[in-house]
Amino acid sequence: MKSPNINTQNLNQNLMRKVVAQISLALFFFFAPINFYIIGNSRGFGIQTIFFRFQITDIGPSFITFIRDFQLILEDYIHGITAMSYIAWTTGVFFIIFCLISIL
Repeated sequence: MKSPNINTQNLNQNLMRKVVAQISLALFFFFAPINFYIIGNSRGFGIQTIFFRFQITDIGPSFITFIRDFQLILEDYIHGITAMSYIAWTTGVFFIIFCLISIL
């Protein structure tokens, strides 16, 4: 009895394409802007991605990572509802990192 002829090279290429597509999509969403926002009475504007926010205000441009936001909460510069939204954002970042690691 003959075994079926399986072309392992094609299977490996298909698997490799799938992995590359998954990683490319994940990297795109890591750096694609999620939110565009305006601060106050048009005193500034910003772009938020998964890992960082970049905003330009009257006092100059700022690059704020999720780690810096967490530090501001721990130092009690940010509290209340605003702190809860930053904590939700940080939790989401860790969840996304965990999901990406589990895919790989």
